This record gives sequence, C-alpha cells and structure tokens, in this order.
Amino acid sequence: IHKFGQLRRTYAGAVGLGGVGNTLRKCELHDAPHLAIASGGTFNLFEYNNVHHVLLETADAGAYYSGRDWKRQGCVLRYNYFHDLGRIDGSCVAIYYDDCGSGEAAYGNIIHKAGLAFLVGGGRDHPIRNNIISSCLSGISLNSRGMAWATFNADPSHNTKKGDRSHLLRERALTVGYESGAWLDAFPRLANVMNDNWAMPFYDPVENNIFIDVKRRLISVSGGDHFDAARMAPIAGNLVVSTVGAKNVTTNVPASVAKGFKILVGTEANPIDPGVDSLAAGDFQFLPESVLLKECPGFDVIPFREIPNASYERDLRDYASLVKVVDGAKVWTAALQKALDENERVRIPASSETYWIDAPVVVPSGRRINAHGATISLLKGCNTLMLRNASAVDGQLKPVPADAKRDCDIAITGGTWCDWREGRAGYGMSGMFNLEKGRL
Repeated sequence: IHKFGQLRRTYAGAVGLGGVGNTLRKCELHDAPHLAIASGGTFNLFEYNNVHHVLLETADAGAYYSGRDWKRQGCVLRYNYFHDLGRIDGSCVAIYYDDCGSGEAAYGNIIHKAGLAFLVGGGRDHPIRNNIISSCLSGISLNSRGMAWATFNADPSHNTKKGDRSHLLRERALTVGYESGAWLDAFPRLANVMNDNWAMPFYDPVENNIFIDVKRRLISVSGGDHFDAARMAPIAGNLVVSTVGAKNVTTNVPASVAKGFKILVGTEANPIDPGVDSLAAGDFQFLPESVLLKECPGFDVIPFREIPNASYERDLRDYASLVKVVDGAKVWTAALQKALDENERVRIPASSETYWIDAPVVVPSGRRINAHGATISLLKGCNTLMLRNASAVDGQLKPVPADAKRDCDIAITGGTWCDWREGRAGYGMSGMFNLEKGRL
C-alpha cells in the first residue's frame, strides 16, 4: 500500500487497526506524508511488515501510532522493519505510544534510519525487547507526562476543551468495564491501575535490545522527582555498538540505568563488523558468526527474510569503479547496468551529486530500483532512453506477436529522473532505442 494520504495529508494512514484479535501481516506500507498505521483495539497483532518512507512531510508523528487509551491491551508488534522515516531530526518516531496509552508489546522489530525509534509517552505495560535500533538519531524515550499534565483523568468539567474527552483515560476504560469480568481476568494489573500510581510509566522493561550507531541519545528517562525508576521495570541485557567510534555516534547511557547496557566501540582502523549481510544497505540478515549474537546472548535472531521486500539491496556505489567522467560529469551508465545484471534489488543512494546516464540501461525482469533521494539525469546531448526493459518489441508498424517474450515484476521507486531537453524534440530526435536506432 503506497502513496496514501494524498488528499488528507495527516492521520490518513494505510491501515487503521482496531477491534479485537485482528492481524496485519506481511504488508509493505510506504511513501506517505504522515503515519502508516493508526492503532487501536485489543489483542491485535502487527507482524512481518515493511514500513518505510512515511512521515515525509510531518513532525511529532509516528509511523506506528497509538495513544490516550488504556484499552489497547494485549497488542503486539513483532518482526517488523521500520526504515528511512521522514526527517532525521528527532521529530519522526517509528513506534509512538502517545499520551499514557498502555498495554502494547514490541518484540523483534528492526528500526533503521529514524529520528527516534520508540517514544513511550507516559504509558505503562509496554515491554520493549529484542529489537534492533540502527542509525537512528535517538533510541528510546520514556517519560512520565501523565504526572505533569493535569488534564489526564481530570474531572470531566475541568480542562476539557471544546468537548474533547480523549484524555479522560479512566472514563474511556469504564466503557468496557475494565475493572471486572473478562477484562479483570485478562488484565488484572489494569483493573488495579487507579490504586497503583496510574500516571507513572511502570512496567516498561527495556531488555536485550541492540543499538547500532545511534547518534544523539540511546535512552532518555525523564520525569524529574515524579519518576520512580525502580518501579519502571528491568532495563537489562542491552548492547550498544559504535562500529567505528565516530564522533557523531553516542555511547552515553544515563547513570541510573547504565548497568543495563554493554558498550562496544570500534575504530576506523579496527571497525566492529556487526555480522549482518549489509548494515549500509539496511540488510539485517544475521550471519552465523555475528558479533551481536555473541555479545548479546539473550537476543533471539530476527527472521529478516520473512519480511516482504526487505531483502538485500545492492548499493550502486559498490560499482563506482565503472564510473567514467565526461566533461566533469560522473557517468554511471555502466555501473548501473552491471548492478542490475548481477542483483535483483539495486539502491541508488541519496546524494547531492547527480547520477548521469549517457545510454539506455536495460532492466531485466524481476528487478527493483530504489532511488529515493537521488537525482538521475540524461547527459546533455544524449538522445536515447534512460531505461528500457530487456524484451522490448516494436509495435509501431505491425502487431506484437502473441508469443513475444514479455518482461514482468519490474519496479522503480523514488528518485528525480531528468531529461536535459525542455520541450518536445520531434520523432526520432529523442527517446531513441539505442545510440543508433530511433525504433526497433
């Protein structure tokens, strides 16, 4: 599901997951200005999904978002891949539990290139275990905003603006009789919440997670005098890796929870290889001798290949030796062709420099090109196509034979693709099949 939220730009996600016992599995959700999933309900499951290139126009938002509700109990996020999310400035969050929303577990997720991986905004019963947080600005934020914001659970006549009662947590929970019956049987801790410092973010364990090259903050635990870290739940068994010891990568952990983290720091001369297929390409398939598994023994391997379209993308820069320079322009034609010949998935990475093409690149069946953030331009003076499929047949002068070979399963996503001409050139003058022919 992609390019959603086109008419209404916020809170118009790909899926709204509510009700009881529903599952969203093995979906790819991408390219949208705001969130991908607005979550509600009870005992819902969100697993093996690939969520990327959302939150492209917004801030203070989550790719997966839920909040202001105690009834979201028993929901689980596991084995999902969140990556390349919005602006890397801390305001775009992968998994966002807002305003004392409670009861959701996150296990075995991979979050790569996000502003903030997890935000727990005052809620409780949010175990965060066995996740990978990679190349994010910050890792996990836990706060006790329920103690500071007087509106939560206030008298309905107080601080309720324009009839908005969404912050009245107990009032909303009473609609399902949360203190008795099936709710009491399933969630006894919720039934007792009003007798257990309801505004404190208790029971939010952070265990056996792996942080790789996080830039600003690994974990922040805020709440001032209100915060009771001992009651929060265990913070233990986590691993922090700085692959080359870069200055813009942090290994600082708050002293109050430092014993819950093991730190590994490499150098430029002796870098730490995490032991996944390609960290640079966002491929987190574990190798048998992975240092992550050795140093974090409580970590369970994530079934990365089960996530749709999360397989290895070959970085075009791996073929940079084939680049030629023409009048000062770096021409990538041969490099891109070789990459597509040898790999099913090719990533043209974002760059301030243009990738120039001076002849048609042939795209075989079963290929995907990911060019988000890249600019690819036809070299000035070149009159050919930039890309064409392999099994091209000319149907201008006669019908295409019924038995003609057909290409399939080709996808090109993202990128700005440019022709140097500013207007129509006329038949045979541009878009030539190759350097010699205007048509087959």
